[in-house]
Amino acid sequence: MEHLSVAIADDNQKLLDVLGEIISTDKDLDLVGKAKNGEEMCQIIKDRQPDVVLLDLIMPKMDGLTVMEKVGQDHFVNKRPYFIVITAVGLQYMCYN
Repeated sequence: MEHLSVAIADDNQKLLDVLGEIISTDKDLDLVGKAKNGEEMCQIIKDRQPDVVLLDLIMPKMDGLTVMEKVGQDHFVNKRPYFIVITAVGLQYMCYN
């Protein structure tokens, strides 16, 4: 099986670390970048061309929706990644006792 390159963007450092650790321990995945905001992720996508991006919706400097929009419109991005959106928005409504 071909290795997948993965990048992660989330402003929550703990989540960034946990997801990074999970990806790093999978022999079929290569972690190519971690970003704390949308601007950093746009640069990682341009420079490292990941296959998949785990992307938080709410981040400083640039939100996840804007990242996807900019990458789709940027003629300097040679390879468009698949985006998997991760977010804690509304999480308090999903947790029941």
